[in-house]
Amino acid sequence: MFENVLSALAVVNIDIIPSLGMSCKLSSFDYTDKIFAVTLVPLFIGFILLMTSFLFNSRQRIIDILLALSFIVLVGVSTTLFHFFKCDLMALPDGTAEAYLFKDYSVDCSTSKYRTVSIFAAIMIAVYPIGIPVSYFALLFKHRKILSDAKARAEEEAQGDTTVGHLKFLEASYKPA
Repeated sequence: MFENVLSALAVVNIDIIPSLGMSCKLSSFDYTDKIFAVTLVPLFIGFILLMTSFLFNSRQRIIDILLALSFIVLVGVSTTLFHFFKCDLMALPDGTAEAYLFKDYSVDCSTSKYRTVSIFAAIMIAVYPIGIPVSYFALLFKHRKILSDAKARAEEEAQGDTTVGHLKFLEASYKPA
């Protein structure tokens, strides 16, 4: 089941790390480093965007960009995080076994480094695959009266979509039953 879900998400997974061609230059860059990169870079970009919104007084535009950024990175980061918890058990000739990360056999799943990064990955699961959809729900729920009322929506659009315009990408394809 777990593998089927990850395979289905692979269609929309945007993974730029392999495309950068940095493997020769960063030979020690393993999947634990990838966990930090794919989770912290979007958070850092989001922080920079928030700080610029306060400097240039362009909060609504920055919120639009932050929502789009979260939508773009959600599947890729979530997939990377969930893959971190999939270890393959390798039987050794002496009858013992060792566990290695399925996505990177250089990562031993029994090390303290893996356990430490697992805690970080679990926290990031609360931020990305749980936190982002919950924040989408909260935004949609907050503006549900405008979004569900055709007349209120028309008035909103006439005023330039100032209240719910940034939510269009979340609700545009939704058709109520």
